[in-house]
Amino acid sequence: MGLLLQGTINQWARNANTPRLRMVIEKKGNAKDYKLLFNYIKRILDHGMQLDAIDNNPAIQVIIPKLKQRTTTKIKYFDKEELETFLSFLGRLADTPINNMHISIYRFLLATGLRISECLALSQSDIDFNDHTVSITKTVIRVINKAELIQEGAKTTESNRLVTLDMDTMAYLKHGKRDKITARLAL
Repeated sequence: MGLLLQGTINQWARNANTPRLRMVIEKKGNAKDYKLLFNYIKRILDHGMQLDAIDNNPAIQVIIPKLKQRTTTKIKYFDKEELETFLSFLGRLADTPINNMHISIYRFLLATGLRISECLALSQSDIDFNDHTVSITKTVIRVINKAELIQEGAKTTESNRLVTLDMDTMAYLKHGKRDKITARLAL
């Protein structure tokens, strides 16, 4: 009985220590509170000993595995000073078609907060030049052979959204820069 209980507690600890994968619904019973569950079992077996239903409590011999400490990754973003430095750098780039394309893409991403995969999935019909908005309804996904497919629907249901563009970004899209960004974004 002791080996069975130890194996069960070890399995619960492994389940609790397994990092969650994105976009996967966690199954019920993954035993994140395995120490609490073990304490319940131990108390039940203690009660069984008091009632003389069992001779000894096998839970006393069980060694409880420790839960791994999980680290969180810090979200990377530009603070105001870094953003100004980056935009200043973009402003100093030579006026070449490739630089203009990169400038347009960076300014568009910074202005909208889109994920790159959402940006790459945009089409001309997603941009409303009259209302100054971009409709986010799809994303680019990579498949096993590294091919890219456009998936209808954004990463999450909350990601389907309408983003308002500022006047500077609209100017980039409307005027001479428009052809360069649209070529890259497949608009």
